[in-house]
Amino acid sequence: MLLGGIFGFLGVLGLSGIPATEIAPGYNGRFGEDRFGIVVRCDEAEAARVESMMRESGAEEVVREGV
Repeated sequence: MLLGGIFGFLGVLGLSGIPATEIAPGYNGRFGEDRFGIVVRCDEAEAARVESMMRESGAEEVVREGV
């Protein structure tokens, strides 16, 4: 009975993705307590417009990554 509960618990953890085994795209370790980040996926043609919009809105930092 005990082993069934333990293996059931481990199965739930394994299938739910806890703990995360890979880092999500766009993740940065600085985001946490007092900062947050936004990932915007768009075409290359729209990237300049999105970047200028973020800067005009007061973004501290804008990083463009090619995927």
